[in-house]
This record gives sequence, structure tokens and C-alpha cells, in this order.
Amino acid sequence: MNKKLTVITSDVIEECLCESLDILEKRVKTTQRINITNSKTRRPLK
Repeated sequence: MNKKLTVITSDVIEECLCESLDILEKRVKTTQRINITNSKTRRPLK
């Protein structure tokens, strides 16, 4: 039976976390842009 050993180093964890943070930051910026656009096009309440 061949078993593979996967070693996760702190460098790998750091890289994954950084990539995840980048993705989250992009989502937040996109959401903020959408909210700003929506607030500009919204009709005022009567």
C-alpha cells in the first residue's frame, strides 16, 4: 500500500491565508461599489 505524506509548513499556511484575504478584500470592494451605485440610483422616500 502506497501512502502519501502531505506536509503543511507555516509558509504554505501563510500563503493560503494571504490568498484568502486578497479574495475577501476584492469581494468587499465590489460590494461597496455596488452599494454606492445602488444608493445613487435609489429614488428618495416620500
